Amino acid sequence: MAAQLGFLIDENLTPGLALMAQTRGFSRAFHAPWVGLANTKDSRIAAYAIAKDLIMVTNNLGHFRNIYRKKKLHPGLILLAVLQSDLMDREAQHYMFDAALESVAANEPLNEAVLVELSENVEQDWELTVTRFPLPKS
Repeated sequence: MAAQLGFLIDENLTPGLALMAQTRGFSRAFHAPWVGLANTKDSRIAAYAIAKDLIMVTNNLGHFRNIYRKKKLHPGLILLAVLQSDLMDREAQHYMFDAALESVAANEPLNEAVLVELSENVEQDWELTVTRFPLPKS
């Protein structure tokens, strides 16, 4: 199953996420600049991901949710979100993407969005919430 799923990591996220997916057996994992999509409009990036049957991974929730909301069929969308703006470093991205990989490996996100939210509790420990929902809504 892992070898069949593919990912396109948005350029504003670390390319290490694509490498992480590859080491876990997802051979089709790419960072947007690796496939010629640096400084490209989100709509074109989404079109590429959908055409290549790649799950889009981004922290640009608003733009990509709006784009994918209009698509009748897509391989899935992973949205990485932090509830405190200073948490979105590489370590946090890896932590969130790890949870997303577990979720999509267990159940392919066809026409779904996987929202991974990271926050800190009062002890400053990280807490993750993973939510899946249909997109577009049926």
